[in-house]
Amino acid sequence: MRSAWKFLTSAFAALAALAAVCGAARLGAPEEARRVLILTSFGSRFAPFDTFGSELRSEIARGWPGPVEFLDTPFEIARFESQTEEQPFAQYLGSLVANRHLDLVVTLGGPAADFVTRQRPFPTVPTLIAGLERRQAAGLELEPNELVAAVLLDPPGVVANMLRLLPDTRQIAVVLGASPVERYWHGQLEEEFASFAGRVSFFWLDAMPLDEIRRKAAALGPGAALLYGTLRVDATGVAYEEEEGLAALRSVAKVPIFGAFEHELGRGIVGGPLISIAHEAHRAGGVALRILRGDPLSNIAIPPPLPLIVAYDWRELSRFGISTTRLPSGSVVRYSPPPLWAAYRRGVLIALGVVALQAILIAGLLAQRAERRRAEEQVRALNRRLMTAQEDERKLIARELHDDLSQRLARLSMDAARIEYSAALPVDGRPQAPMREELAQLSEDVHALAYQLHPSTLDELGLVEALKVECERFSRLESTPVALDTGDALPEPSRETALCFFRIAQEGLRNVARHARAKSVTLSCRPADGGLRMVLADDGVGFALAPRRGRPSLGLASMRERVELIGGRLEVYSAPGRGTSITAWAPLAPGAA
Repeated sequence: MRSAWKFLTSAFAALAALAAVCGAARLGAPEEARRVLILTSFGSRFAPFDTFGSELRSEIARGWPGPVEFLDTPFEIARFESQTEEQPFAQYLGSLVANRHLDLVVTLGGPAADFVTRQRPFPTVPTLIAGLERRQAAGLELEPNELVAAVLLDPPGVVANMLRLLPDTRQIAVVLGASPVERYWHGQLEEEFASFAGRVSFFWLDAMPLDEIRRKAAALGPGAALLYGTLRVDATGVAYEEEEGLAALRSVAKVPIFGAFEHELGRGIVGGPLISIAHEAHRAGGVALRILRGDPLSNIAIPPPLPLIVAYDWRELSRFGISTTRLPSGSVVRYSPPPLWAAYRRGVLIALGVVALQAILIAGLLAQRAERRRAEEQVRALNRRLMTAQEDERKLIARELHDDLSQRLARLSMDAARIEYSAALPVDGRPQAPMREELAQLSEDVHALAYQLHPSTLDELGLVEALKVECERFSRLESTPVALDTGDALPEPSRETALCFFRIAQEGLRNVARHARAKSVTLSCRPADGGLRMVLADDGVGFALAPRRGRPSLGLASMRERVELIGGRLEVYSAPGRGTSITAWAPLAPGAA
């Protein structure tokens, strides 16, 4: 058993050491990058090869687990008619990769495919021929190391789509460049469009400069349409990268423009059955990855061309008044305005948030206002109770003074009268002041104090009589006449309103006596606005209405508080040298206004 255990331990240790050596060998020798040469017709900035090449590189880089080095080589001699430049270019490519191992060669477009199959610059390197149409691929003579992934173009379907959307079309202008491959397509399209003879006529905008093409396109009117093929080189040999030709036509054309490629959608074409260059690049990329993995080319089945995408530009449809009801079933409409919610969702959410915040703030303010009103109502109720208690206490004190103290003083005055003659002896050589006169004056002062505390006339005879008594008392004491005006029939107010008006008149006359130095005073009490209005005016010195700091007018504040407690209002008008006017209004009964 021990020998067997020793054997197993030794075997595991040997395996671990072998694994460590293999791992160290891997770490010390990183995997060599795969090298892919991409030969692009015209150049990598020409449509549609710019999109095809970019998508192809991305597909290979995503699918291959290790590093990939791309050698992008533009096949710019595709714009020239002569083939004498091909041999020097083949030699240039040979020298470019003389010291580099190539794992794959990819050609994009028909001219690059023709060049590779004629010159064979890489006879032993696996070659993928992509980015060309099936008609171009049909004429190629392939070697065992070459595969073709062609795309499918449907020119009759493009024209049929134009006539479906614009049934009144009678003339179609076809725009093509002047390079060899574009002239090749001129001949192919003429054959394809022969089936439409008699229904629509075609004329060609190809053997001329771009300015002439734009001029003729701008002259097209109703019943015409433009079919944009490609414009890589015009008749003067000027090359146009990306989609410069399409943009030039879109800026002047007054008729719809149609095309065959999806990447042209959004750049000026109306739409229809379109080749998706991105999808075709992904299809070719899948084949390239299988070649890089070492799959024999004979075992690689090329996926069939993808179905055309039927898509339209909403902006172009709207521009030319093409109804979406004419579109084929299953069509995709792009660039349409988003729904209002999608377009303005953020603004709407922000607005709703602001409105919600404002609603919360307003609700808080309303709740605070309601609380404040409740507090103010409680304060007013408390003030009303305090004033009622004050008046009750004044009434009690006035009754005590009148019923008890005044009677006792009167009795003392009578007793003093009996002993006046017998006890009136001189003091310090002068006769003593009669005790009876002093007691009589004291009795009058007590009676006046009782009246000031609570006028019994107000309870017994009403407001008008109480005001008359108060005005007569003021005129007698201050020697200032008071003119009272109460009209013929003054409605009798409630006890609270009557007491409020009497106290305002009392306080106002007291202020006149103290401060006004007036020669005359008028007091008016008349019905007004469903209540009573009282006006007390004098011709005295007046005062500035601006309150003095540290010296608040307690009399005016008391008058204002009284009248507001019963639902009335008080206004004071005065100016230095112009007298003072106090106007009070109150309902006949509290809360009746």
